[in-house]
Amino acid sequence: MHSTLIPLLVCPICHGELENHVIHKDESHIIGGEFTCTNCGRNYPVDDSIGIFLADTEKNRDFWKEQEDFATRFRRQHPTKFFLLTKTFLGNIRPEHHFLKGLLLDDEEILKRATKRIYTKDYLQGYEKTKRALWEEEKDKQGVTLEIACGRDMFFKEFIRSRQGSGVYIATDFSYTVLRSDLKWLRANGLAEKVTLMAVDAKFMPFRDTSVPSMVSNIGLPNIREGEKAVEEAFRILVPGGVFITNLMFTTENTQNYAKAKELGLHQFYIRQNAEETFRKAGFTFTVNELHRGWVCPTPGGIDLLPMVPDTYSFCVINATKPERTK
Repeated sequence: MHSTLIPLLVCPICHGELENHVIHKDESHIIGGEFTCTNCGRNYPVDDSIGIFLADTEKNRDFWKEQEDFATRFRRQHPTKFFLLTKTFLGNIRPEHHFLKGLLLDDEEILKRATKRIYTKDYLQGYEKTKRALWEEEKDKQGVTLEIACGRDMFFKEFIRSRQGSGVYIATDFSYTVLRSDLKWLRANGLAEKVTLMAVDAKFMPFRDTSVPSMVSNIGLPNIREGEKAVEEAFRILVPGGVFITNLMFTTENTQNYAKAKELGLHQFYIRQNAEETFRKAGFTFTVNELHRGWVCPTPGGIDLLPMVPDTYSFCVINATKPERTK
């Protein structure tokens, strides 16, 4: 965790001041230590350079930990199936098993190849176009850039090598498990110094009001329940004139897929009018640019919850700016 971030940090729950107890650091990064809120007394550790700014009640709700536990259980409970699956030539297994193999082996290259078999060409083209638009917006930024809901991060892992800006890049996710996996990848590729990893709930971020100049999220908002609160938090921590850019995939309100998204509580960013209303209510001025429209299908084996039935998606980028404040 980059030490220059210390002045920006507050308690994510009560916004109280943090007292830091750094026990291990190098010239620019905190490797180990703890932050304590002087108001509510909550503690936030830094473990192996990853800052963990989650309330105790939130630490057990870790989707990626469930996947990690599944892989461990699968190896133990089905040793023969595990051997056959992991030793089988990829072209001879079904797409969902191809993806499972990547998860079981924690192999990014296998997962990338599986993705090409799981999604339609339209989906892959639309996603790639919107992701590139995020890169273009962020590549020259010099100050702090904060990424929300990075997951296994198909954004910064490809983007960070070519980033021109010299500012601190912070990748955040609710899951400490997935951040440990990201850290392993960064170290293996000699890029650990270029990214700060923080376990953060996007609805309760440990940053002061008006402290962050730039934010990005790569298909992250649809995975956050009550995601409108994450947009409100983004508005709170951005500096006046700061930009939040994200890509989203929209269907229409009269589809079976939207009905299912609403049932799951994931509909806030699944149609364009809902997303626009969320950003408008938070106080942003914004543009919505459709970069692609194409055919999508349910993923084999139910890898993704949505879409449930074939649909046409609109692949868009929202570029939102926090207005300059005037006295």
